[in-house]
Amino acid sequence: MSRRIALSILSIVASLAIVGGATYAFFSATATSSSNTFASGTLTLNLDDVNESAVDNSVIGSISASNFAPGQSVNGFVSLDNPAGGIDIAEVEMTMDTSETADPGADSDLRDVLNLTVLLDDNTPDSLCSGGTDLTTTIDSQVGNNAAPLTLGEFDNGTDEFDAFLTGVGLPDGTARNVCFTVTFDSGAGNIYQGDAVDTTITFTANQNVIQ
Repeated sequence: MSRRIALSILSIVASLAIVGGATYAFFSATATSSSNTFASGTLTLNLDDVNESAVDNSVIGSISASNFAPGQSVNGFVSLDNPAGGIDIAEVEMTMDTSETADPGADSDLRDVLNLTVLLDDNTPDSLCSGGTDLTTTIDSQVGNNAAPLTLGEFDNGTDEFDAFLTGVGLPDGTARNVCFTVTFDSGAGNIYQGDAVDTTITFTANQNVIQ
């Protein structure tokens, strides 16, 4: 190889080394997204009835009767309220826990002759329950013996749960619906029920999702 060719090769190699080691200064820009915060909301179910002056998570005496006699009925309602600014409610569950408070005769249980009718009011909640969707048969098939009438005794002391209030409709925040109750003293009840008394606690549980 001639000296001239060798020098040419060395020159090319040196040039490539310089190019390979060169630094390129292209422009770039940076942007940021800050203050990304996450806070949980609240799911709240308040109640109201004819006796209360304001909604709360507990009400008393929504439906009661004294000197109750066979064939008589008493009506009452509980308003389910989802306050504005909270989380939408997908459905509401209901349980009833009824206990005897007076029973002069051991062979009688007043719960078995108090027939229950339950309606979901279609109208804006007010002091009356007029119209609505009768859910009694649906409740009876889920928690009762699936044979009319539905009695207080068929709600097994708070363990039987009806979980289909407002399913598919929900209770958006800032809205309310009435659950209307009619309790009828069975006309076939005999003298063994005289002097009996019961106390019922109705518990409503709001769920964010219907699978709960």
